[in-house]
Parts: sequence; structure tokens; C-alpha cells
Amino acid sequence: MNTAHLTVLEPSPARPPKRFPLWLWVALPLAALSMLALPLTFLYVTVKGSGAYDTSLAYLNAEPGVHAALGSPVKSGFLPMFNVRLLPNGAGEADFTFSLQGSRDSGSLHVHSMRTDNLWRVDRAELSTHRGTLALLPTH
Repeated sequence: MNTAHLTVLEPSPARPPKRFPLWLWVALPLAALSMLALPLTFLYVTVKGSGAYDTSLAYLNAEPGVHAALGSPVKSGFLPMFNVRLLPNGAGEADFTFSLQGSRDSGSLHVHSMRTDNLWRVDRAELSTHRGTLALLPTH
């Protein structure tokens, strides 16, 4: 006799889709934000602590041409565009471009500074507004 066994395979019960734990949904965005924030914070602290930045900001606040053109008080943006080059002998040069907002107008101030004997001095500055560009006097 030939009897055949027929085995019926029943589908296994459906498993619910695998879910990420709640802590992972919180941790991943925080990790991504910190990866962006850490370099920006380092950059912010480094630039704001440099002598070139302090010299440029002091020039901005003391320059009467900036206040005359934009109106007082003049506020600068969060972080200027910049390029700083330091040499081992104490010399260097820096370029900063500040976005500015005054009571009457807005614009940008480009400041070029030179460093000699570990002292920063502004040697060129230009204020740009929608009306044009104004060359400002350097500090000596």
C-alpha cells in the first residue's frame, strides 16, 4: 500500500513590524545636531577670541562714518565672514566682513587688518550699502 503523507504548512503568525526604541528616535537627532554644533561652536569661540576680531569690532564701533551712513546704534551679525593668516614671527593679516544693521540703513563692512609685533591694526576698511561703497580711514 502506498499511503502518502500530506503535510500542510500553515503560515506562521504575522510578526509586528520591528520598531525602533523611543530613545533611539531622540538620540539620533541629538547626535546629528551636536555633530553640527560642535565645529560651529569651536569656530565661533576661536574667531571671537582672536585679536583680529576684537580690533575689527572696535574699529566698527568707533568709526563715525559707519554710524553716519547707517544710523546709530549699529549692530553686527552673529558671525562675520573671515580669513585670518598668522605667521610664526608674530605677523599676520586678517579680513573680516560684518553684516550690519543701523537705525536708518543696513550694509556690510569689510575690514582688512595687519599684525606686526603682535599688534593688530586696521589698514583698510570699506562700507557697502545699497547706495554704494564708502572707503573709510584706517587706524594708525
